Amino acid sequence: MAEDLARGKKLLRWEHYEVLEALTVGDRVALQVRWTGIVDVAIGALQPGDSMICDSGIFLKFQEDKIIEQHNYDCFEDFLTPRNRASKKARPEGPRLSLTQVSLDQPAIERLSAADFPVRLSLTIS
Repeated sequence: MAEDLARGKKLLRWEHYEVLEALTVGDRVALQVRWTGIVDVAIGALQPGDSMICDSGIFLKFQEDKIIEQHNYDCFEDFLTPRNRASKKARPEGPRLSLTQVSLDQPAIERLSAADFPVRLSLTIS
């Protein structure tokens, strides 16, 4: 695992995790997370400086304030098909739900327990 982490750091110039939604039930936490990485080397159709994006469902089980199980389900945006760099995708018309703020009281995942997830959400429907 340490080798994979070191190899990944060579591929990325920057990365960011955004928690879109969190839900707790007893000793379990479900997270919807968007990961964005800026690649530092060509990968598939991506060139250095392009974004690679992955939406993940992460499911944690806690016991005595320790994570005892973790299951990740990752969905990467297509990075193999060349993008049309001249045009941006148009947003679909109609109402949309956007998450404008998520705040977790303790961001360090190794110290998290289910009780640490009083999530404050601010939603806008337009």
